[in-house]
Amino acid sequence: MVTIGVVQAKLVKEAQENGFDLTGYKHNIDVYGIRHCFNEHANKDKEEPRGQVAITDNDIKEALNIIYSYDKAEFGEKNNQGKDIIKLRKQLPDGYIIYIEEIRTGNKTLTLQTMRKFKNNVGNSNTLAGNS
Repeated sequence: MVTIGVVQAKLVKEAQENGFDLTGYKHNIDVYGIRHCFNEHANKDKEEPRGQVAITDNDIKEALNIIYSYDKAEFGEKNNQGKDIIKLRKQLPDGYIIYIEEIRTGNKTLTLQTMRKFKNNVGNSNTLAGNS
């Protein structure tokens, strides 16, 4: 596991407005999140039928850019393990990426769960729901 930064005040405020206290939390990336990104979302042939773009090494390298300059944050969903997640959406020149983090209260971390990448013409609604 690698800590890549502290949760900025903007996200702490948005989280508080949605019933979460992220004061003192850090952003982490662990092997499980990276493995999931590449095993589940890096195959062009799997992603295209879903209306998505395959995740690349460069997308992972953009993690800091995404978490510190996201365009929209969404709260209120849970992952398959029943843990709360946060979705951060970042607009790209040719589409957008959704960076999904699991809220781990015991360690006060937001840990990468997965990433999804979309072309501009897909999912232009105001919600990120369904993109987890």
